Amino acid sequence: MKKTPEKPKKIEQGSITVKARVVADASRELVVEKEKGLMVSVKEPAEMNRANNRVRILLAKKYGVPLKKVLLVRGHHAPSKTFSILL
Repeated sequence: MKKTPEKPKKIEQGSITVKARVVADASRELVVEKEKGLMVSVKEPAEMNRANNRVRILLAKKYGVPLKKVLLVRGHHAPSKTFSILL
C-alpha cells in the first residue's frame, strides 16, 4: 500500500479579538479604550456597511496591520461588534 504524502500544515497565525461599541454619524472620529473593550465613533452613516468599513480602517491603523487582516466577526447590524485582528 502506497503512503500518500502528508499535506503541509497551515501555520496558524496569531489573532486577537476586539469588542467594540460603535457610534455612527458622530461629529468626530474617536477610538477610546474602555474596561469592556473599545468605544469607536465614526463620521460615516450606518448605511450600506459604510460605518463598519470605517471602523475596520481605524482598527487597522491602531494595531498597525493591513485592512484585510481586520475581520468583523459579530454584530454586522448592531452597535456592539466583535472584530478579529490577525497578527
